[in-house]
Amino acid sequence: MTTPTHYLALFLLLLASTCVPAQTFRADTLYSEVLRMDRPLKIYEPWQLKAFDDAKLNVVYVFDAQSQAIVDLVRATMEFYAPGPMPFLIVGVESPYLPARQWARNTEFLPAPDNPEWIERYGGYAGKADSMLLFLEQELVPYIAEEYPTLPRRLAIGHSNGANLILHAMVTRPELFTDYLAFSPNFAYDDEQLVRRLSDFTPAERPYQPVLFLSRGNEGPDTGFNGWDTAADKGRTAVLDSTMQAHMLVRLYEQRDQTHMKSFLRGLPEGLEQSFHEAFQDGENAVAYLKLLEEEGHRELNPNLVNGMPYFAFGDGHTEDALAIIDYASERFPDDSNLHDSRGEFLVALDRKEEAGAAITRALELLEAERSKLKPDDYAGKQEMYTEHLEELE
Repeated sequence: MTTPTHYLALFLLLLASTCVPAQTFRADTLYSEVLRMDRPLKIYEPWQLKAFDDAKLNVVYVFDAQSQAIVDLVRATMEFYAPGPMPFLIVGVESPYLPARQWARNTEFLPAPDNPEWIERYGGYAGKADSMLLFLEQELVPYIAEEYPTLPRRLAIGHSNGANLILHAMVTRPELFTDYLAFSPNFAYDDEQLVRRLSDFTPAERPYQPVLFLSRGNEGPDTGFNGWDTAADKGRTAVLDSTMQAHMLVRLYEQRDQTHMKSFLRGLPEGLEQSFHEAFQDGENAVAYLKLLEEEGHRELNPNLVNGMPYFAFGDGHTEDALAIIDYASERFPDDSNLHDSRGEFLVALDRKEEAGAAITRALELLEAERSKLKPDDYAGKQEMYTEHLEELE
């Protein structure tokens, strides 16, 4: 009903076109002084990076990226769920296999155990997660921030023991990531070490609420995962009984009819949809993040950007949230006619026609003040559109 923002318009154009790639792939390698090894990276740049000079990027870190299937699944699914006004850079972190150093994915995903016997159970391939987190904190995250115009939101995605790594990061280095998608973590490891850590964990206060999405599949003795199911029950209880829910948006997801691997395949769309809804569509949380970006100097807000956010919510049927975001946007930019027309659209959808009429009338008034700054055709187009919107209410 209102003029789409340039973000949404170009998003629809790219989505409809098979000729324009939505992401650009970049293979990279970062040498780690902390780990004393090269670390291969698979980086996928969103289309907004090239489309807009002022693009700023949130970042998603995907672990187990040595599996092309995992990183491909994430990048493809992100195409459908990521918010156009808040684009994400995807950084796939590969885990090398170096038998001479007894190093593999489990080496860097599993923390040092309280019971040393667990190192032997993994054939020596375990216990270096803290070194991995040091690499991420001191080398990889700063490197990405140097290479790209990044924003504070960092989403970590891990499956199985990779989920252990990101949850270990959450309880030991909570500033490393802000949001977590943890699929089928190994709660049984080290006599349920992760359960103990979660029970004692209190997240840091943030202006907005970060998201923890925790899922599991059919992991139990019948499928070769001895102790995983009972430990997972305790882990989920620890999350629900702790103070986490006062500081984080915790979402639990059951997939007991799915295998360990398929639980990631089936759960990823749900995890991304829920986390993006909570982060960027929930009215209170989205506004809190926008305010943070501006107050801390991460992102200069503009009417187009803040107008795109409520449409991301509105398109998924979250009309009340869209209204909450557009209320903030029209207060932040009170002289922008398009924001008031957008507000009118959401009020119409909520059957609040009298308020909608006032909002669109205000849009027409502000359009006159904008006239000298607009091209004649743009002015005429907006005037016609706003007038039609007002007439439709009669």
